[in-house]
Amino acid sequence: MLPSAFDRKRPRYNNSACLAAIGVTNAWADSALGNHTYEQLAAECHGLLAFDAVFIRPPPKSATTHGSTPESIFIKPLPDRLVSVIDNRLDHFNGAIKQEPRQLRATRYSLPAACRRAIAFMLAQGPSLPRWRRQQIAKMQALAKKIQNLTSALNKLPLATASVSVRMLDKGVEHTNVGVRSVNVGLMCLFCDVL
Repeated sequence: MLPSAFDRKRPRYNNSACLAAIGVTNAWADSALGNHTYEQLAAECHGLLAFDAVFIRPPPKSATTHGSTPESIFIKPLPDRLVSVIDNRLDHFNGAIKQEPRQLRATRYSLPAACRRAIAFMLAQGPSLPRWRRQQIAKMQALAKKIQNLTSALNKLPLATASVSVRMLDKGVEHTNVGVRSVNVGLMCLFCDVL
């Protein structure tokens, strides 16, 4: 069984980068929250993680000229392709199906480490995975209620009330009828800080 988020040392969230980007401090957020501190809610949010995120920086991309096709495991430069690129699609298809499997390169796509951990976690949960998901949803909904006072205070900031684009979004995003005021900004800040 993989260790839970509680089995690891939790980082402290006493200086939120998200709140700082909005222009408020943790102390301001704590006064808006009332019964909880931002750090307590961040710790609770961290406890919802199945595992700590694993991030591996991708290798730097090679410099390409404007208009050229970047090389990847799926796209190869024209001279390196096994089947010549020609205008006749039928001839191209017929050329492709004549290729022997041994001629194909063994370029395999490797899932990122975080995806592999997520799959391993889900497999380890087995039949209890649906119950675990329901519990996580309930905990997240409770967390969203706890941080709602912060979201309300953030929505009243001059930055939010003075912005023409924010006021336009209040009327609802086309096809969704969801205004920006219905977005739980405090919860989004928690997610960004914790993840």
